[in-house]
Amino acid sequence: MLHIEVVNDQRIVESLQRAAAKLTHTGPLMRAVGARLEANMRQRFDTKTDPAGRRWADIKPITRVIYRAIHGKELGGSLMERSGHLRNSIESHVLGESAVEIGPSMHYAIYHERGTPRMVRRGLVFGDVSGQGLNAQVSQQLSASDTQDVLDVVRNYVQRTMQA
Repeated sequence: MLHIEVVNDQRIVESLQRAAAKLTHTGPLMRAVGARLEANMRQRFDTKTDPAGRRWADIKPITRVIYRAIHGKELGGSLMERSGHLRNSIESHVLGESAVEIGPSMHYAIYHERGTPRMVRRGLVFGDVSGQGLNAQVSQQLSASDTQDVLDVVRNYVQRTMQA
């Protein structure tokens, strides 16, 4: 770790103290990170791609047949957007000064994120998952593009905070 000690320059010391005080309360930063990642997740419904940019699989023909038999009508839109509930459930919650929880709140979202033995993964949150279903290994890492977006939000927040 780099250690820098400022000696005999009160302007630098005071500037660093002001910066530290401004960056102590990061709730607004966490809200901004949450908002950006929420927007990214919602955009995935438009692009029909997972966080790593891979196209979501098309609906299987058997799924269309079963849906028609049960509901008496064709399955409209994509599997992820039949009702809009999943997309509309995406939210974020700030957890203190250093964390934000982001994702869809619908109970079935995990099946889309991980996939199942009968349904391929159509991810919204994590960059990569190996395997399918409950035994899937979730990387629990953001995709490269989501990571870059978070870094941009942080950089912009720090710049705006320091200018205020």
